[in-house]
Amino acid sequence: MPPALTGIALWVSNRIVDTSLMLSASGIAVLGVAGVATTDTPCDVQTPYYCLSIEPDPELASGRTLVLDDLRHSYVDLDDPTHLEFWYIRRIADAIETQIPGNEIDVVSVGGGALTIPRWLAATRPATTQTVLEIDPELVDVVEDEFGLPPVTIVTGDGRQAIRRMADDSADVVVGDAFGSRSVPWHLATSEFVADVDRILRDDGIYVVNVIDGGSESFLRAEAATFATSFDHVAVLRGPALLDGAIGNSVILAGDHPLDRDAWRAAMIATGDEGDLVADVEAYVGDALVLTDDFRRSTSSSSAPADATRSDRRRRVSFTLPERPCARRRPPIASHSPGESSAAARPAPTCGPSCSAPTARASNRPRPTRSRSSPPTARASA
Repeated sequence: MPPALTGIALWVSNRIVDTSLMLSASGIAVLGVAGVATTDTPCDVQTPYYCLSIEPDPELASGRTLVLDDLRHSYVDLDDPTHLEFWYIRRIADAIETQIPGNEIDVVSVGGGALTIPRWLAATRPATTQTVLEIDPELVDVVEDEFGLPPVTIVTGDGRQAIRRMADDSADVVVGDAFGSRSVPWHLATSEFVADVDRILRDDGIYVVNVIDGGSESFLRAEAATFATSFDHVAVLRGPALLDGAIGNSVILAGDHPLDRDAWRAAMIATGDEGDLVADVEAYVGDALVLTDDFRRSTSSSSAPADATRSDRRRRVSFTLPERPCARRRPPIASHSPGESSAAARPAPTCGPSCSAPTARASNRPRPTRSRSSPPTARASA
């Protein structure tokens, strides 16, 4: 295998996978996560995307874990929405707390799950306007029935399609947590998607993303390199599992303004959590691949012109996405909290231009009527 592609092989459970297999999964890159916490609990509900179960926490009467397929995806404390069980969720919350002051902010969450961060925001910043993008409407129904919903707008459909329809400079925070099963949706990891996220963020906004990796951290470094193609400032916080040589969560934070890295790290330390805030992101990234939609190898750093930008000088890798079908598929996506609690979610099929737009629904009980064709909308929290 050529050196430029060895990082990709590392993302696939230590096996070399032919790129045609990736393309057959509608451009979704497979990320094998070995050794994650799984469950043999049979599903309570079978949606078009997931075998879904709800597990009670044996140590906390109000605690519930959302299990998608055989992995633990989200944790909710029914009595305390500020209880954030997973390491990476606490780091996302820390990023918002330390980088974005004020109560009246606009937040977009790519990936819904059990809505842990939206619940926390509704409790700690009640004037926040939130839009949640979730591929599976039946998952939303189950979460509403079992946990209730915070005052947010939920848009069901492909996250990239929904982001594409959002207005420029319309968000203060975008949270990336669209995962499922054991892989990452490729079309939500590329420079083209990152550029679209940058477009909808205000000048002082942030993009904060959960990333799963291990080993040589090829995917984490590639994602950091990809973020740097759009954002002026990127910070990487490596999780405790990675520090122990295992597969686990890390969080990338990016923005077009200087980030308060010290405050982000201090917030982690204050909770008693471990993690490594990468001191020199450019050195950490090195010659990592930049991920793009069409998966075509381009100019390497050694042959780039002298006046090329830093991102242009990096090696690039891309996948050609096939025409996105309207038919639902079941390609795999990535897991959430290997080690402490692992998440899963089956991938979101993507739709071409002939498909209907993502549907929006305001979520504050009682359940309102869904719109079948309206673009993403937001409303102030109740």
